[in-house]
Amino acid sequence: MIQTDVTKQKFITLDDITVRLFDRFVLAHTFWEINRGENWAVIGPNGSGKSTLVRALASEVPIVRGRIVNHSPRPMKDLVGYVSFELHRDLIREEADRDDARCFSDNFNDLTTVRQIILSGTGGVTSGKNQLERIVNYLDIDHLLDRRIRFLSTGEMRRVIIARALLKEPELLILDEPYDCLDVSSRRHLAEIIDMLMRTGVQVIFVAHRTDDLPSGISHVICTDDSTVVAKGRRDDILNSKMIDTLFTTSRTLPYELHSEERVAKKCVDEQSKILIEMHDITVSYGGRAVIKDLHWTMSRGEHWAITGPNGSGKTTLLNLITGDNLQAYSNDVCLFGRRRGSGETLGDIRKQLGFLSFDYQIYYRQNIGIFDVVLSGFFDSVGLYRYASVDQRETARRWLAIMGLEDRGEKRFDHCSYGEQRLVLLARAMVKTPSLLILDEPCEGLDRANRDMIMQLLDHIGTNTGTHLLYVTHREEDIPVCVTHRLAFEKTSDDNYRIRCFPV
Repeated sequence: MIQTDVTKQKFITLDDITVRLFDRFVLAHTFWEINRGENWAVIGPNGSGKSTLVRALASEVPIVRGRIVNHSPRPMKDLVGYVSFELHRDLIREEADRDDARCFSDNFNDLTTVRQIILSGTGGVTSGKNQLERIVNYLDIDHLLDRRIRFLSTGEMRRVIIARALLKEPELLILDEPYDCLDVSSRRHLAEIIDMLMRTGVQVIFVAHRTDDLPSGISHVICTDDSTVVAKGRRDDILNSKMIDTLFTTSRTLPYELHSEERVAKKCVDEQSKILIEMHDITVSYGGRAVIKDLHWTMSRGEHWAITGPNGSGKTTLLNLITGDNLQAYSNDVCLFGRRRGSGETLGDIRKQLGFLSFDYQIYYRQNIGIFDVVLSGFFDSVGLYRYASVDQRETARRWLAIMGLEDRGEKRFDHCSYGEQRLVLLARAMVKTPSLLILDEPCEGLDRANRDMIMQLLDHIGTNTGTHLLYVTHREEDIPVCVTHRLAFEKTSDDNYRIRCFPV
């Protein structure tokens, strides 16, 4: 473990700060002194202010009281490297916005590459070719440099953003939930890189919901709750205190109202269609590279499937074939609910029977409306609410907000919610219409312990007691619901390709 310098040479001080977050003041009267040689973890439940605290350090939110004192000779903007969901979201949204210009110029081949994204984050710091090669080799993304970012998996994009931050040669590296959406091997590899960086003098601030994820080199911990710093100190003193149990063991139980959903859900299943998904000899390629090859797979009524595999193996591509977001579904033999893709059904016809939650969908849900209206939009499969909702629909939306513990926040704007809160809202949105098939791509990422436990209970209830079937993607074995009956696993072969195995569990 990194040892704190006994002289306690100051590095950065947050001196009695208060932060403005949208239309309110948070983290009032916060004091935090970061000394040379210290590596900090920031922990706390969803919506507690963790990300806001580190965003203040990264100059991403305004300080309305107090000051941040930089004791280093380098300017703050060059001193700090920052990796977060918000940065990931902004980079993907900027790429989507560039499509408007490409549409007018008829130049759709000019897509942003990984190399361009990494180099764009240096902030004026000049890094040589050798430095770039060293960083991309550390992160095992050298093979991605010339790939378009649109064709990256979520986990691959996360590593690219980390490389972007490291190329800046920061003295302080802020990592906000860096393990989200990374597979087991990538998490282990990144943990080794983080520990190596600490040993070479880069100080790290690591934001996490799971205390088991904390790197071994973390020396100090600061805790937030209800937009307030509630504790800080040396790692062992904080993690072994009773306060940690209080912070993370708030129990969430499923309300009785769930049982009223069962009768409705069972009516949504087409009794004439015994097979929900059927794929024969499926191959999907990009630029001559086969992402999925020769897949044969059937998902029948009564089954719940987990989809597992490394980052970039093809899991999201498979989901997009089902939802219709990948047009190669129409050049392959894909059947949903007994109808072949391209046989005259509309995208709306299919989506009426689907509920969907993914990291990418969370990025692209850009309507700045209240979370109650976001949940209501699930009835109409729209991004935003453009139709009148009936009394019954509004009551159902309220019940699902209550299930998620958000019943008193219906007017809060979706874009003002924390990452974890947005996750819960979008899961409620996916469930209001009691879909025949609920597709979940890493639904527990970004959730604290209480919310993860509640979601796992909820999904087991849905899978066991209703007519909704689960298709569940995860990198974490501990997050697979008990009700899952089968697994589709992408497994790496000796020639760096992937084979797909389907089997009961």
